[in-house]
Amino acid sequence: MSSSYSFVPSLPEIQEYLESGIQSGEKIQGLTTKEEQLWCEYYCEKYYRNRGDIVELGPWLGSLTRSMQNGLTRNEFYIKSPPLDRFIAMIISLGFLGAKIR
Repeated sequence: MSSSYSFVPSLPEIQEYLESGIQSGEKIQGLTTKEEQLWCEYYCEKYYRNRGDIVELGPWLGSLTRSMQNGLTRNEFYIKSPPLDRFIAMIISLGFLGAKIR
């Protein structure tokens, strides 16, 4: 059974995007490489189709957060939704871990 929807972009498909992005623009400050930032940006721009949420756990300086947002702003299928607050995310994760919340 084949599907026309691919989760991961093929290397030749993303290579041109990476090469053009590496030559232009600046790296966003953080612990990720420019290639990683561009891959996340590319995925969010070309592949994300609002099938579930994007969850980033433990961002430090936000380099991938900003990269994903850059891609999402150019994605025609993206429907803006509010981000989860840290406190709300903690409550949700505690519930998933079976903790009793009072």
